[in-house]
Parts: sequence; C-alpha cells; structure tokens
Amino acid sequence: MHLDSSVSSSGQSLDSPFNVKDLVRNPNFSLDKVRTLFAGYEEENKMKIEDEVIEDIYTQTNGHAGLVCLCGRAIEDNLISKIKGDRILSHGVWVRFKLISLMDEIAQYQTFKRMINSLLDSSAMTAVRFFRDYFLLEDVEHEVKIVDTDSADFLAAEGVLIPVTERAERAFRLSSPMVRNIVLQRVIPKSAIQSFDKSIIKYACERSFEIAKVRVNSERNQSVPRESVYDSELYRVLWNWLSGFGFQITGQWHLINRNDNNGRNKHSYSDIVITSPRAQVIVLELLATATVGELSEHYNRVLNYARLLSANESWIVHFTCEDDYNEKSHWPSDGLLQQELSVAHFYHDTDFRRVDMTVCWWNNNRNDKSTYKYAVQL
Repeated sequence: MHLDSSVSSSGQSLDSPFNVKDLVRNPNFSLDKVRTLFAGYEEENKMKIEDEVIEDIYTQTNGHAGLVCLCGRAIEDNLISKIKGDRILSHGVWVRFKLISLMDEIAQYQTFKRMINSLLDSSAMTAVRFFRDYFLLEDVEHEVKIVDTDSADFLAAEGVLIPVTERAERAFRLSSPMVRNIVLQRVIPKSAIQSFDKSIIKYACERSFEIAKVRVNSERNQSVPRESVYDSELYRVLWNWLSGFGFQITGQWHLINRNDNNGRNKHSYSDIVITSPRAQVIVLELLATATVGELSEHYNRVLNYARLLSANESWIVHFTCEDDYNEKSHWPSDGLLQQELSVAHFYHDTDFRRVDMTVCWWNNNRNDKSTYKYAVQL
C-alpha cells in the first residue's frame, strides 16, 4: 500500500496524517492504534469523530495501515467541510458516504487502479473465478486451505489475499472487507453475464453447499447451494442491470443496533442494499432452502434492517430446492406485508434447469395481499 512520506517532493512538510504516495510495508494497526491516529486528527482539527465511525473503519480495513489512511484522506477531502456547529462527524454521515462514494474515492488511487486493471485482464480469469468461488462473501477470519496455489499466490501478490503463516499447510484469507468490496464492485460485475451462471448454481451442490433441513429430491440431508452462492450471483446481476442508471448496489452493509437488550451494540450485516438516484433505499435479505422457522425469523429481521437504514421497502429473496415448494410457499402475516415487506420465492431443481418464481406483496389499492407466479426453463 502507498502512504505519503512526511515530506513532499518540494521538500515542504505535509500536515495531514492521511497522505498516500510512498510504498511502506507495515503490520496492520490494532484498534487502539487506529483510535490513537484519529484522536490526533480530532485534536488538530478541533472536531469529534464518533466511536462507531472509527470502529467501522477498523473493521472494513482490518487495520491495514494504507487503507486506514485512505479512509482518513476520504474524510478530510469529502466530509470535513460538511461538519457544522458541534463539529461532530456522526456515524450516519459516514455510513451514507461509505455507501455512495467511498469505493469511488478509493478506486481513484493508483495502487487500486493497478490492482483492478490486473484482475480485469484476461490472464487473471482463473484467479478471479477462484476468488469468487472461495472468498467473495466470506469473513476476514475465514481461512481456506489452498489447492490452486497459483491463483492464491497471484491474488496475494495483488493484495487481495494474505497467507496464514502460522499454519503448516498453505492457507489464505481475505486481506480486508474493503478490498473484497472493491473486487466485488469493480471486477466481478465486469466479467458477469446478465443472468445467473447456471454452472455455478449447479456445481455449488458439490463445491459450496450446505445440508438442507427439508426434503430435496424426495430425500433428507441433501446438499444444496449455500446462501453466499446466490448472494454473489444476484449482486452481479443487479449491478449489470442497474448501475448504468445511477443505482448504487452495496453488499454486506454493516449495521449497528444500539438498542440491544444487554446494553451492548449489536452488529449485523444486510445482504444487499440498493440505493436509487433519488435516494430511495431497498433492502434485500437472502435465504437458501430455508425452513418455515428460518423464514419467519428473517421476515422480522429484514424489517429491522429497513428501520436502521430508513429504507423505503424491504424484500426477502428465498432460493430453494425444497420439493414442490412452489405449491406450498410460506408467506408473512398481513401485518408484516403492510410494513412494505415483499417476498420472492425462487424454486429450482438441483441442476438449475427450471426456476419457478412466486412473489407476494401488499396491494394498497385492494387492501389485500397479491401474488404472482412465473416459471422459466433454463
């Protein structure tokens, strides 16, 4: 990562701690170190940055020194001028900026331009597919034992992965959520077709699966695609459809609920958030071959996410391989539907040759719920 030295090319001192230029290799900052860095910045600029902002920067960057400084530079260039009166940078202001503009700001730096261009090159296709299959929607702490060492080494050289050096066998993990989001926004959609990749869904039952708690192919305990498989495919399809019209598509938006019964902040992640050019917000919560109980819990969960994001509407998007699910779909209560909750169930066979869609929403004109069904052969 590139950090500015303390002296400019003209020999003059650079005042900001958030400069980006010279190659420096540092260990990742601890959360306390990030707090100390921003405390100095607060004192110098006679302002306050809410603790949740600093914690989120640490989480998104994994403490990477260069990325922390990039976030600080983005705050200095874009948000300081908007702070009035009490001189407080609130978590809400930071979140809105992160959603709409932060990735655009970071992608302008030469380091990330080179990384993006390298990953978009046709020679990197195998490595990008490897990243999409194993790392795209995993946590930073998730470790993957490597078979395709060439792809892993390539991605590590680009700063996307980091090796887990304390293990005897070769294993890697994500360098940071922020780098993952850059790849998700700038690389994956460019090589995506405008519909789900049938082979990815089909082979997920062997490569990226979970065990169904319902009947599939007339049997119990069958392998079905994991939620993350659908999540990544839906993200890239939405990006291809909507980004050219000014929509922002954000995956895994970090939410903080300050009303936890135990008196602690509760952290959660909204699967996909769509923001329209007119600032309308739509929340999508995904499930994969869920039980009735899991669906009922998520019906309430997505409404909580919508409240935290001040969303205009919320959707449950349920992909399932459960036998005959299109004939026995589970819907939320009328009371939940009236809170701008809509539901789409997509039943498909494990070979992904046919999809049956069933949608339910509250029709305000008729004051009743409406449903729609559609089937397609792939």
